[in-house]
This record gives sequence, structure tokens and C-alpha cells, in this order.
Amino acid sequence: LKKIDEIVENFKLAVEKYPTCVEAYALYAKVLQEKSDIDGADEMYKKGIELNPDNANLIVHRALLALQKTGDVDITMGEIQRAIKVDEKCEFAYETIGQIEIQRDNMEEAVKAFDKAIPLVNTELEMAHLFGLRESAFAKMISKRKLQELPTGMQDMGLD
Repeated sequence: LKKIDEIVENFKLAVEKYPTCVEAYALYAKVLQEKSDIDGADEMYKKGIELNPDNANLIVHRALLALQKTGDVDITMGEIQRAIKVDEKCEFAYETIGQIEIQRDNMEEAVKAFDKAIPLVNTELEMAHLFGLRESAFAKMISKRKLQELPTGMQDMGLD
């Protein structure tokens, strides 16, 4: 716990020393979020976005923080769509949409989001991760369709 407090203090000093460094605010926000200081993290994301309003990743991170705080998926998805308007090549935004759609059991939209994210990744590891998520959502989508084709009463004999 003492080490985390030391890290928080170092980030506090970093943003004071480098008040125009967007990355310092973003990293500080992540540390505060890990410490469950949601309001402090939100303030750091907000400052980062004020410095660089075109940073779509920060918009997505702040939207996820709001989801953690409020549980309001619709507002979060609206903010993620705003991030995409800012930067249509924001892989993180599409990946996040895909993961939220999986949580909402909306596999078709998840697959579409992952299909948009995959061409935008920078590493093979990221591609493998997204492709795995996409294929999992796709398999669930196909399974759901197949179960709907079964005669009434046989659905319970399906995939359990």
C-alpha cells in the first residue's frame, strides 16, 4: 500500500512538473482508477482531454470510468461513438464496443465491432486477442441461430 501511495505521489509531481503532458494525466488517471479513486481519475482524464480533445483513447477510457461509476451503458456507448467521430481509426473504441456488446449478449454487433478493430491493430498479439474475441462472439451468434431453428421444446436440449 505504501508503494502505491508513493506512485500516486510521483504522478502528482509529474503532472505538476509537466502540465502539458497528456500521457502523464492518462497514466495518473489509470493509477487513481486502480486505487478506486474514481473522481480523481475522472479529473485526470478530463484534464488530458482538455489538453488534447482529439485523443479518442482518452475519451474511451473516461467513458469506461463513467460506466464503472454509474453502470449506464447507453451513456458509455454514446461517448465511445463520440470517440470514433474524433478518430475513426481508434481500435480501442471498436474493441470496447465489441466487449460491451458481448456483455449485452448482442453477438452480431460484437462481431461487427471486432471486424472494424482487427485491421487497426499494431501487433500480432493484439490481432490474435481480437480475433479470438471475434471468433468466440461469432460462434455464439451461430449457435444461437441454430438453437432458434430447433422445434419448440427442443431448445433446452441444446448447448449446455
